[in-house]
Amino acid sequence: MLVKSDFLKANNLCIVDTLGLSSHESDNKKTIASIRDSIATIYLCSERGLSDKDVDFISTYLNPEKDDFFLCINRIDLVRRSERDNLSTLVKLKLDGILSRLNSIKDFSLSRIYQVSSLYQEFANGFTDHKDWHKGVNYLERSGFMLILNDVCKYVKTNADIKPIKKVLSPDIIKQFTDNMYKFNNEL
Repeated sequence: MLVKSDFLKANNLCIVDTLGLSSHESDNKKTIASIRDSIATIYLCSERGLSDKDVDFISTYLNPEKDDFFLCINRIDLVRRSERDNLSTLVKLKLDGILSRLNSIKDFSLSRIYQVSSLYQEFANGFTDHKDWHKGVNYLERSGFMLILNDVCKYVKTNADIKPIKKVLSPDIIKQFTDNMYKFNNEL
């Protein structure tokens, strides 16, 4: 997934897509290690909302009470428009339950739950060989990614607790990532 950001580029920041949750314990350990080194966490759940596995992971390894936690419901294009607000509300209720179990006095804000579409972002990046692509549609806006990216960038800009990053990724990993992104961009 490619999302362009002048702010990220200017501040030498990147969004790292972790392996996520899987049945492989080694993958989960890598994901957990990545989270510990992150400035902010964007947790991506499916269009079905938060599963029990998601709730357990968030409860154990993340703190949704902190302002550095953002939640995205992906593949929102698969959800009827009339059901999207209800889906966000159900996700919020599960996050409120997590916060309650953590003895928090806060509720999770609906404004920190984002509805995004990876498919629409791919369309915005130039992928047009798909039956659902239509000319003249603003897929960049419809993807929802710019809203979450803007809010994460605003958080990074205004958060006084953020210290300069000494080492998040090794130079080899950064080179591999940038080489792959260069190849990807040239193929567009």
